[in-house]
Amino acid sequence: MRRKIGSNKNSMVQKSNINTPVIDAVSEIKNRLDIVDVISEHIALKKSGRNYWGCCPFHKEKTPSFSISPDKGIFKCFGCGVGGDAISFLMKINNNTFYEVIVEQAQKFGIPIQTQNFSPEKTEIKNQILEVNQEAVSFFNKLLLDAPEAAKARDYLFKRNITEEVIEKFNIGYSLNSYDSLIKHFQDDKIELLNKAGLVSEKSSGKGYLDRFRGRIMIPIQDEKGDFIAFGARALEDNQNPKYLNSPDTLVFNKSRSLFALYQAKQSIKEQDSVIIMEGFFDVISAHTHGLTNVVATLGTALTEQHIKILARYSDSRRMYLAFDSDEAGINATDRGAEIIKTVFSGLGDVKQFDENFAEISDKNNRSVCEIRVISNTTGKDPDEFIRTEGLDAYKKVVNQAPLLIDYQI
Repeated sequence: MRRKIGSNKNSMVQKSNINTPVIDAVSEIKNRLDIVDVISEHIALKKSGRNYWGCCPFHKEKTPSFSISPDKGIFKCFGCGVGGDAISFLMKINNNTFYEVIVEQAQKFGIPIQTQNFSPEKTEIKNQILEVNQEAVSFFNKLLLDAPEAAKARDYLFKRNITEEVIEKFNIGYSLNSYDSLIKHFQDDKIELLNKAGLVSEKSSGKGYLDRFRGRIMIPIQDEKGDFIAFGARALEDNQNPKYLNSPDTLVFNKSRSLFALYQAKQSIKEQDSVIIMEGFFDVISAHTHGLTNVVATLGTALTEQHIKILARYSDSRRMYLAFDSDEAGINATDRGAEIIKTVFSGLGDVKQFDENFAEISDKNNRSVCEIRVISNTTGKDPDEFIRTEGLDAYKKVVNQAPLLIDYQI
């Protein structure tokens, strides 16, 4: 039975013509947007008089200099000088155009938009990249399920207990060990667009292009809305380097802001009021396969401030479990991740400074602002191997017994 790829409504990329809303629709959206509600989804705020204050999300600071005036509907950072209204904030924080913000907010509020044709170049290219990625996901998935050349990839996945249902959930695919199979699938006039999407790379001669991903298991990366923005590709042969190859940064993908499986995990993170942060694609896939679904992973890069700020939106308690590998690199990643979290939350509004026993951060009323725990008692196994060999119940026990950061560091 053929599987539908990207069947959720958000992941279906609309036609690339983004239109300019008329002034009446823009005015209605501005009237509906509460600037305090909008900005509080991204940073912690404290009311002082008629205004709200917090640490600016656009530059590093420990003393709040970011002010919001609900009466005027504007924000201003007295540290870096950035300012504007709710729409300009959404444009800057999400790296979106004015038109993208208006269209998204119109859909959110159910405001009909009367339009005239207008296609800003950057928005047009972004949408075309998403369209190309959507088609590539379908192409790679069909190869994995049907192509004789993908037999080794199928065997690899099934040995890791990855079923067709899991393949469907994560839209996993396979790229042929060919220099031009993807290029041939698309029309010749799409080559430059494939390059912008990071799906092809220039030949060393500088003349022409070749497929970037060859002979690899293809793991699509989705954004929070469900759009396919990039790929992670796992080598199958021992002589293939690197073992994991990710898409380069593009107009729609930035590794420092993206987390694998956040789209699949965000509802569970909200419901369980906690998130488990792992290192690898298959760590996360294994966890989700066995029913542990509040799990995400970084994308071959260290945990960043942007990652933490994004995750903080989905958990009121901001309870975060670091579940990196137990080797030296994983231990170093845990230490770096803890410092990043410390940097993000130590500057929030009325939160007191971290003490030497940094583990749980509380405000002046001793209300928890953030709780950091470390999952380490996995007998030297990475999360994927531990879950597959010891079972989900054993891993949940490790999670429930995970020490606070200070206890882990002793």
